[in-house]
Amino acid sequence: MKGNCDVKIRNNFGRLNQLQFSSATAVSLSSTDYAPGDAFNVYIGVTGAIKVDMADGDAGVIFAGMPVGLTPLIVTKIYKVGTDATSIIALR
Repeated sequence: MKGNCDVKIRNNFGRLNQLQFSSATAVSLSSTDYAPGDAFNVYIGVTGAIKVDMADGDAGVIFAGMPVGLTPLIVTKIYKVGTDATSIIALR
C-alpha cells in the first residue's frame, strides 16, 4: 500500500502522540521470518502472540495475547515460530 496514514494515540498519562506512516506491507510468515532490514511499527489484525526482535537489539521477545490494533512496538523482525497473531501489517 502507498499513501500516508496519520494516527493519533493517547498514552496512559494523557499525552497525545501522532504517528505518520507512508507505507504498509502485509507480513507473510507462511514460509519464513519477516525481517525487511529496517525498523517498523506493527498492526495486528487478529489477536495472538507475537515474537519479535526489538529495534533496540533485544531479540526473541514474546508478547502474548496482543490485541487487535496498532501496537507501540518498533521492531526489526517478526518470527514465524512463536507468532500466532495473524493479519499483521508492517507500517513505515
